[in-house]
Amino acid sequence: MERNQPTDLLPELETVWETQGIHTAELVPDSGGTIARRTARGADADPDASPVVDFDPEGAIALGPVLAEGGMGVVRLAEQPSLRRDVAAKVLRADRMSPDIVAGLWREAWVTGYLEHPNIVPVHLLERRDGAPVLVMKRIEGTAWSTLLTDPDEVAERADGGDPLEWHLRVLITVCHAVHFAHSRGIVHLDLKPANVMVGRFGEVYLVDWGVAASLPGSGPRWLPGVDGIATVCGTPAYMPPEQASADKTRLGAGSDVYGLGAILHELVTGEAPHKGADLRATLVEAYRNTRKRYGSDVPSELVTILQRSMEREPAARFESAEAFRRALEDFLGHRASTALSDAAEQQLIALRARLALTPEDSGVSDPALQRDFMACRLGFRQALTIWAGNQHARDGLRAVLVERAEHALAHGQVERAAECLVELDPPEPRLSSALAALEARLAEEEARVLSLERDADPNLFHRDRSLVAALGGLAWLVWNGVCGYLHRSGELVFGFDELLLMNVITMGIFGTVAFVTRRTLLSTATNRRGLLLFGAGFVSTLLFWESAHLAGVDPMVGLALSTPIYAYFLFAIALVIDRRAAWGVLPLVPIAIVGALHPRWAFELAGLTGLAAGGWLALIWRRPRG
Repeated sequence: MERNQPTDLLPELETVWETQGIHTAELVPDSGGTIARRTARGADADPDASPVVDFDPEGAIALGPVLAEGGMGVVRLAEQPSLRRDVAAKVLRADRMSPDIVAGLWREAWVTGYLEHPNIVPVHLLERRDGAPVLVMKRIEGTAWSTLLTDPDEVAERADGGDPLEWHLRVLITVCHAVHFAHSRGIVHLDLKPANVMVGRFGEVYLVDWGVAASLPGSGPRWLPGVDGIATVCGTPAYMPPEQASADKTRLGAGSDVYGLGAILHELVTGEAPHKGADLRATLVEAYRNTRKRYGSDVPSELVTILQRSMEREPAARFESAEAFRRALEDFLGHRASTALSDAAEQQLIALRARLALTPEDSGVSDPALQRDFMACRLGFRQALTIWAGNQHARDGLRAVLVERAEHALAHGQVERAAECLVELDPPEPRLSSALAALEARLAEEEARVLSLERDADPNLFHRDRSLVAALGGLAWLVWNGVCGYLHRSGELVFGFDELLLMNVITMGIFGTVAFVTRRTLLSTATNRRGLLLFGAGFVSTLLFWESAHLAGVDPMVGLALSTPIYAYFLFAIALVIDRRAAWGVLPLVPIAIVGALHPRWAFELAGLTGLAAGGWLALIWRRPRG
């Protein structure tokens, strides 16, 4: 925690003291750090508030050795013969006798006797010796809490293997019971600190040293001066709230003790009192300044909230009572397992974000590893909420990890993972929902395009239509060439190259017409379009071949007979581009080509057989889909 130098506020605080009639020379703490209280008294002060008593029991106790010594008094072991027991007797030091100090011990005796509570030391007797009070109390066989705070081994032993912080919090909860009881009787302690808590070997806890206690207006005992009569700074500066540091009697009250409880909690968490200065004045200025404390990440967020609320500058902003402060601590202990889970998940999320900030190459983290880490982080927050549904830190963390995971999934096109995260967000995240919808639309469009490409490239689509066209084409080619052969040999229509070219053009026209009529099937896929393109290329090749033969002076029938290899090239092209099975259709064309070369007069009939063989083979292989 950061601390500012207090010197800048010292003049302001001294001015505040002067307005209260407080002289800085009066602010002298005892060896325990406590500044004694001085009461402002007027002519109408309650006569019952006088520290004088009328009885003097003789021989009630026998004083023994010193048990403890403070700045104002000494606690001695004493024997109470009438009840055959050892007791503790608090007497004043001879060198610190003054009317205010004597009155303070009387008040402490009355307050302690008035507050009969299991966590407040019982008073057995109050007597006077040599004009000074002797306070006889139950002998406490214990250790000051402040001593235990410096002895972790002793605390570990008393915690019996449990969590030391929880042990300390249980002690503080017990102190809260005593403070709340005192407030219910109209008394505030005003000097809460670990040194004023005694802890016994068997778990006994006692709140002691009520020397600066005061009554609350309208509810406290009439014999105890009220907080509105306090005329000086009182209490221990290292733990006191701002209103005590400035002696602002108008703001002193139960909230001041709530601050003291928070100050003790601060020391339990950090190991030091909340206010620390080079000297008394610097410490008082720190208390008056009351800088908002900051805590490390090792302090649970719920405990930080308790700390900061209990030590607010304004009493009205603190917990409304010591009981409310106690309930907050009880809730924290009950929620601690949930808080620990959410804090661990938060650290996982921080580490995960650091890895996500790296490029995939730098991070070295695979997608399955990221998915596993996201799931572990999300599970941690969920378990925390299962234990404590009101864990807002876990709720915020769960939302953060869901948003982080959804963003990562969206960035990598993982629709299902993004949707899985977004459906858990309550309320929804419009920005991510819109991004998911856009991604789904884009992927749907890409999927449709891929399906279209797959459909376009599917060699089996409309395979029966191709088979039928090939079969009909082969038969039509046989009939067409048979008729032409008959007409040519009968002399009714002698075919020269011009007629052959015309026949080819007519054939191409018929082919184009068939392609147009069947365009929804034969032109709807890449396979079919390639097939039709090869058919067209075959017609063009034949046309070019006959024109070349014409220019070379070759007999038209010879040229027609020698065009059989063009069919073979056509089948090879089909095999390379569409279906490799088409290559086997070349085998029956070989004898036809040989016969055509030897008997050109039968060129038309042989051309028809060539077309029928090629078309029939294609019809056969396309009849069944490719495996």
